[in-house]
Amino acid sequence: MLRNSLFALVLSLSLLFGSSLQAESLKVAIVDLNMAMAKSKDGQKSAKILEEKMKSQREVLKNKEKTLIQKSRELQDSLMMSPETKAKKQDELMKLQQELQGDAQKAQQQFSQEQQAQMQRLLVDLKTIVQRIAEKKGLDLVIERQLAQAVLFTKFDAVDITSEVIAEFDKGKP
Repeated sequence: MLRNSLFALVLSLSLLFGSSLQAESLKVAIVDLNMAMAKSKDGQKSAKILEEKMKSQREVLKNKEKTLIQKSRELQDSLMMSPETKAKKQDELMKLQQELQGDAQKAQQQFSQEQQAQMQRLLVDLKTIVQRIAEKKGLDLVIERQLAQAVLFTKFDAVDITSEVIAEFDKGKP
């Protein structure tokens, strides 16, 4: 993916240099979208909602784990059980353990999906804001910080517009 992004950057720069635009007038900016998502009010609100959901799921799983541990102890402490009853309890214990593992996997998948959806929503809004700021400032190219780190040399000064993007995002929806 980084390789594709780098190729897109090189292609974009090539197209800009090949156009009627003079190389000396190229205006470049950098934006750290991860920081914008983490530091914006909406990003922090989304992270807090996700954390609360995760905390709630952990509590449910923790309670199921306690039940599993309690039933395991009961099984170990019961010397007077018939072999049939003991086998039945062991089967029940195995089912509970499998259920707990399945619930944990399901909770993790659900959290990942919700996190991806939140990030995608934030990213769409942030891209709109970046575009608006770029047009307002007359920027020719805006590079995401992670991709910009792959550029080892450029004669163009690049301004960081991350704080402006966060401030604009915090004002309200794009």
